[in-house]
Amino acid sequence: MKKQSQLLLLFTLIVTLLAACQQAGQSPSKQDTKEAEYEQWVQRYMDELNEAYENMTDQFISDGQGKIQANKKLQKATKAFDRVIQKGLTHQEVPAAYQKADKQLKTGLHSFEKGISQVEQLLKRPDQEKLFISATHHLQDGLQRTAAFIEEVGRIQQST
Repeated sequence: MKKQSQLLLLFTLIVTLLAACQQAGQSPSKQDTKEAEYEQWVQRYMDELNEAYENMTDQFISDGQGKIQANKKLQKATKAFDRVIQKGLTHQEVPAAYQKADKQLKTGLHSFEKGISQVEQLLKRPDQEKLFISATHHLQDGLQRTAAFIEEVGRIQQST
């Protein structure tokens, strides 16, 4: 008897909650769900990108003359950063509201990619000051474009 009354109470609670949600119009649309999923992906991805960027730049040390200290740690951190960049470049599930912002992200990731390419060249020839300056420029550009992406995502979230 006790089990039956608990089931009846649970059923009543579920029906009441469903009716309240339906009446309040809280059934999320497919678009809202896609946007929420994208926002969650952005948060996770930005955390991962930031960590990989910091790990790489911590190893990207100059001797003050435009010559980097090429070592295994920098090589490993550069490869890890490149993997995270590629993950962002291949991500395809972007809701319509975020298309423009996602293009900003991809542009920033391409700048990071150019910087990484030059860091990889520097690992082979660490005394190339022009490569060092160019790599630094591309990494800074990627950082600025990624920051613009984050700002755009914030604006979109506030407007909805």
